[in-house]
Amino acid sequence: MADDCVQEKFDKYAGNDGLLSEEELRKMIETEIGDDCRMKERLLKRVPKIIKRKDDDGDGQLSFEEFKVFSRLVKKLQEKKEKGQPLDDDSE
Repeated sequence: MADDCVQEKFDKYAGNDGLLSEEELRKMIETEIGDDCRMKERLLKRVPKIIKRKDDDGDGQLSFEEFKVFSRLVKKLQEKKEKGQPLDDDSE
């Protein structure tokens, strides 16, 4: 996913503060993942863990730079799904 596309998704859901809260990240996942229930459930279940691990500055929210790391994880999971591989990577 190109940075401009990632920025567009981030801006669409981030609050006026320019940060993505846990609630905003959940809304993004619900809306953007589409019909892939397995991936959506996997990501939604791990939202608090994702924020904790990707939130480098410890403010409980994701900045755009922190969100880019998360978006790479989603891309990696999508590639695994397309190849028929199990979605068992716990790196998030």
